[in-house]
Formats: sequence, C-alpha cells, structure tokens
Amino acid sequence: AMNTCSRCFYSVPSGTQADANSFIGPCSNGHQLSTVQPGSGTRLELDQIHLKLRQLQISHKPAGISTAAEWVASLRIEGFLRVNSKSLQSFLEMRAVNWWPTPSMVPFPPVGSMETAICQPYVSSRIDEILKCGGQVHQKRKIQVPGLSNYLKTTTSVVFKSQPCDGHAIVSFSSRRPDIVCYYGERRGGSAITAIGDVKGCGPRNKDFPEEEVGHILDMGTDLMKKEQFSRTLLYCFLTDGYRFQFFRCSRNQHGEEFSFEQSSVYGGEHGWQIFFGLLTSAVEDLGFVSFDVPNWQLLDGLGRGRFSSVYSCRSITTNEMCVTKIFRGDAKGLAIAERNILTD
Repeated sequence: AMNTCSRCFYSVPSGTQADANSFIGPCSNGHQLSTVQPGSGTRLELDQIHLKLRQLQISHKPAGISTAAEWVASLRIEGFLRVNSKSLQSFLEMRAVNWWPTPSMVPFPPVGSMETAICQPYVSSRIDEILKCGGQVHQKRKIQVPGLSNYLKTTTSVVFKSQPCDGHAIVSFSSRRPDIVCYYGERRGGSAITAIGDVKGCGPRNKDFPEEEVGHILDMGTDLMKKEQFSRTLLYCFLTDGYRFQFFRCSRNQHGEEFSFEQSSVYGGEHGWQIFFGLLTSAVEDLGFVSFDVPNWQLLDGLGRGRFSSVYSCRSITTNEMCVTKIFRGDAKGLAIAERNILTD
C-alpha cells in the first residue's frame, strides 16, 4: 500500500487500516492519512498522486513559500539558481564519453510515457546493464555500417568510480528515496553517496523539466548535504525520463549555511546518457565528494554536526559491529585529544 501522508509527504505513517481504500491516521506528524491500496488505482493515477505530493511542502522552503515550484521560482528571482549555466555545461561536456555498456541501444521511451509504467523500468534496465558490463564497454564506430552494431567491444575496460544503484523502492538517506543513487565504490550509506538522480514521466524532447520536479531534486540534494555529508560543499544531481537528462550543481559556502544552484540545459538521447556515464567514471573528488577513511571501519550515515566535529554511524569491516564515531576538524586536534582522554579514563 502507498501509505503516504498527503500533507507532510516524508513522514512514515502509522495507524490502522479502515477499509480497502483508506487509512485512519494520524501519521507521525499528527496529520490524517490517505492511502492507495494495491490494485485500487491505475499507473496513471499513481503517477498523478506522486506529482501532487511533490508539489506540496518541501524541506528547505523560506517563509511564505509553500510548493517546490514556488521555491524554484524564488531561487531564480533572487539569483540563487542559475539557468543554463555555462560553467556547469562545460564541466559536463568535458566528461561525456563515446562508449555504451552494450553493443546496441534499446529504443528510448516515447513522449508521454508514464514514470511508473515505462520510464522507471527503462532507466532501471540501463543501470543494470552498467553493473553487469564489468567495465567492458563498447566504443562507437567512427563510420556507421548498415546492418551492423553501432558499437564495438573494446579491449580495455573503464573503472566506475561511482556505482549507480536503483533506489526508487528504498530509503537511501534521511527518509529520502531518490530513484538513482551513486555510491563511492562498494561503500553504502548516506555518507558514501557521490550523486543522486530522479526519474520522471517522459515530456517533450527538448523542454526543461517542470519546476515542481526541479525543486524536488534540489531539495533532496540539500538534504543530503545538510543531514548526511556535513563537510561537502558541492553536489551534482539530475533528472531524467530515460531520454532527457537535466543536471544540477548544488553548492554551499564554507560556513555551511547558504546554498546556491546551477541548472544545465537539456541533453537528449545518447548524449545525455554518455554524460551520465562520464560522471560515473570521474574522480569522486571532481563531483564534490569528501571521503573520510577510518581504518577498519566503514562510515554509514550522518548523525549530527557541531562547530568542530561531525558524528556518523559506522560498521566494522571485519566483525560487522556497529558503533558511533566523531570526526573532528583538522584545527580541533586539541579538542579531539581531550574528548578521547575523557572517554578512556
């Protein structure tokens, strides 16, 4: 069942089932709930529900702003969102590759395709191809030959420094569910995410994604940086419908309080995917990712941030034991030593 509060959206509902198509609340924020049970609605109806929910309250709206679309409009007016950023587009174009993970391409979703029925399965299948190719990719022919594949298997392999995962059915971080989550190698958890993306219904080929959808992905990016990756100052995220790709760069100042955003133009078809592939093979540092290495432990999720330190959950690589670790700023070594001494006395 889709037990999602229509007011706060991100809360985990609680309550008891009343009948086949309703839910008695309240949710965890005290709101009354409504739900869609399996089989009670069509794919189109579910997509419309998802869109309506994304048009509602967002996490980081200023006073007087109630929808994602209004937030995006205010960001543009106030100069915090640069549209068709030349700097961002130059960064993306430099990373476009000329290979494909398989010998041929599956036809792209047609205009009007629904997110749940067609676009999400299409994108999930392409991600699965990336994971299965093992770095053995296919180079595009310089001269296309009728009746032959456009791509030839290469003798060398590529390294995916960011590993894409299909995340539409699970919570990836802070109660958020981006459809595509890219992780640093084999690591997992909110602290290991290098980039995020969301899948939408298939709109006109060269048209920007709706502002509601833009606001939704920017809000998730802001959440990741504020609640999970406290030291990160740069994050790339994107929207796609399987044919169109539109990329965004989220930046914050060194004090961690003020955010600004850049938006690319729309990249269509093969070219959009090849920019995405290029991001996956880029150094994670180029994507703004900050890696903390704790010997014999894997950082998982951010738990909180103070003036001089950040706190994370982590898991032992050897025993799977869980614990909490505090990482101090480089100029706070004295505080780290003092706190360690208190804990060990």
